[in-house]
Amino acid sequence: MQDNERQVEVVENLLRSAREEGSYFYIPLTVILELVFVLHRTYGMEREKVASIIRSLKTMPAQIENESIVFGALELFIKGMKFSDAVIYMQAIEERTTPVYTFDKEDFKGKPNVMLLG
Repeated sequence: MQDNERQVEVVENLLRSAREEGSYFYIPLTVILELVFVLHRTYGMEREKVASIIRSLKTMPAQIENESIVFGALELFIKGMKFSDAVIYMQAIEERTTPVYTFDKEDFKGKPNVMLLG
């Protein structure tokens, strides 16, 4: 959010060092989940803006855990699905562990490879 100048400076130095050394950061899926939640719920950012910020991580010297799942989930998130549910759905699709069994009729209604319960 760049609301703390000292923290911005520290992060910029870390990124610069990683680029110079040819190294990268590993961003776990749990960090992406938390980041989306904080940006959308805490800061009230629109879904498209949140997705843009997450996509911009690809410009950093970083490896995103389950990147294809994250970016697939972002597309569903933009369309209104909760990001955490979108990750569950995309992970099941990618790992071929469908159908997804769920009671969540709101987020999963009409999705292929889903069994709505109850």
